[in-house]
Amino acid sequence: MTNIIDTLNGFVTPDLVSQTSSMLGESPGSINGGFGAAFPSILAGLLNKSSDSTSLGGIFDLIKGSAASGNVLSNPSELLSGLGSPGVGTEGGLIDQGKHLLSSLFGDKTADLSNIIGGASGVKSSSAASLLSLAAPIVMSFLGRKAGEEGWGLSGLTNFLSSQKDSIVNAAPAGLGSLLGLGSLTNLGSSITGGIRDTVNTAKTAYSTPEPSGSSGWLRNLLLAAVALLAIFFLWKSCNKKPDMATVPPVDSVVNTAEQMVDTA
Repeated sequence: MTNIIDTLNGFVTPDLVSQTSSMLGESPGSINGGFGAAFPSILAGLLNKSSDSTSLGGIFDLIKGSAASGNVLSNPSELLSGLGSPGVGTEGGLIDQGKHLLSSLFGDKTADLSNIIGGASGVKSSSAASLLSLAAPIVMSFLGRKAGEEGWGLSGLTNFLSSQKDSIVNAAPAGLGSLLGLGSLTNLGSSITGGIRDTVNTAKTAYSTPEPSGSSGWLRNLLLAAVALLAIFFLWKSCNKKPDMATVPPVDSVVNTAEQMVDTA
């Protein structure tokens, strides 16, 4: 499986590092380190929004729109002109979109994120803020291009990010989990599966007492089927769109899981 962190780091060309180093007055090594901390931070922010279909839907529209703007992935150094003139021209527009993404993901904690990235890479907080403004359009352009190539809906994006969770967590800077309000970054995206778990646990509780003597098993089977349908509906509702087939667990799998929990209650 492709490691998204390695892929994004591959867009940080020597020319981009050199020009950014000169513009910000930071060493090339620190610039590389800053990008290396910025990419997983942005991706972690996206994954942390995966249970909020309303917020993520707007972010996804922003991501899809960025795919058609400029040649960011083929020549990311062009973004530097936009960094000096936000809102001016294609590159300036992309920088503004990147800042919009950061604001959507981190809100008033964006400045705190700059401090975390600065501490992890050795750059000034102001330089880290600039690196985030450069990294965000690269992330958006990559995901936007991939969404177009793969025909993703919103659920396709969340599924892909979830598949990259280990890579994101392993590359994330220290302190990011606390900034996102998580006890640990391993909890990223856990609320998606949490809804299914809660539904299954409801079935487990319902069967924690024996059925009355002489009752038939039809009611039990009906509830198990309801558990499966509710679990699938939760995934559908979490994305606010019809899910891609690859993101919905097989019905038999959900039913079997529920049945095992009920039988062992």
